[in-house]
Amino acid sequence: MILDSQKFIGLDGLIGSKVSFALFRLPGESDFKLIVQENGEPTQLNAYEEISFEAGFVVAPFAVTSSNPIFLIHPDVYLDSDALISEYLKANTCQVSSVYESSSKHEHSVAKSRYNQVFDSFNKELHNRTFDKLVLSRNFTIDKPEGFSWRENLLRAGLLYSDAFVYLFYTPATGCWMGATPEILLSAKEGVYTTVALAGTMKSGICIKPEWNTKNRGEQHVVVRYMRECIRAFSDRYEEFGPDTVKAGDLIHLKSTFHFKAAENLSLGKLLSKFHPTPAVCGLPKEKAYRFIIENEGYNRAYYSGFLGPVMGKESVNVYVNLRCMHENGSKLTLYAGGGILPQSEVADEWQETENKLQTMLRLLVKSDY
Repeated sequence: MILDSQKFIGLDGLIGSKVSFALFRLPGESDFKLIVQENGEPTQLNAYEEISFEAGFVVAPFAVTSSNPIFLIHPDVYLDSDALISEYLKANTCQVSSVYESSSKHEHSVAKSRYNQVFDSFNKELHNRTFDKLVLSRNFTIDKPEGFSWRENLLRAGLLYSDAFVYLFYTPATGCWMGATPEILLSAKEGVYTTVALAGTMKSGICIKPEWNTKNRGEQHVVVRYMRECIRAFSDRYEEFGPDTVKAGDLIHLKSTFHFKAAENLSLGKLLSKFHPTPAVCGLPKEKAYRFIIENEGYNRAYYSGFLGPVMGKESVNVYVNLRCMHENGSKLTLYAGGGILPQSEVADEWQETENKLQTMLRLLVKSDY
């Protein structure tokens, strides 16, 4: 993998400053875009319903709290090509060369035994039919590799995950987060909204038409049913396509796509609050599952499984579920992964699914032939 040695030079120097920014690339596009708020602090919001079509980069947590509010990074600077972004970074930041302690031992912040224990409590509620589905996630903390660079990791993500929303954002309040997510929560273009139901996970192989088992198809059906109900609350007519098998890194998922129109006076926040959290990151019944996860999962998801993306008015909305991601925690990096739990789920299979999903970010930390 050959990285451009000059591209985005100075990016690491911008991280840790008083300036908030988001550097991102939409799926299928070649160039990144940069939003920088040079003046003041990002706007803080305390409810999803408060999100408007005001231009900027929105960052929302799984659950809004005083320590994890919603942020809107304002576009004092907006650049839409790699060349312009590289020029800006070179002129406005300095290259930082930092070396961190390395560790050959990966430390699980939630040990496998702890995961098994939480899985049992989740699975018990499913067998009692309290829930139709629950999503169990975990975090995973490692030392920063020697000579770690956010710039290099973002460039690797851009090369490896061309069909994902690849991003890096930083604010003084949140620190630095980076990810590559395949799941759009809501997009808008020319008055037409798009959302997806993404569920089911397998490692990708050479099979053109993979055989999806009952558990994966059942998980997908739950999410599709939920998305239909959400859309019907805003629109009498919609188009549905799929499910199709889609690739995301070394994994494949089942995806159904929906297109619909909604009333012009409908707020973006009302739409987003209806869809979030989807059963792909939470469960059903939605509100009950949401509370259960917050109270029983055993850690704070923060901005993992929330949503984020650029909003540039009513005609350009691209908001994604924050799935495959990691963030900076002092001299360490914390990564996240989760999976849907149904009554027929097996703990060993679900643990392995989270291991597979963690590889999306772990692959970026290994330098290769350059």
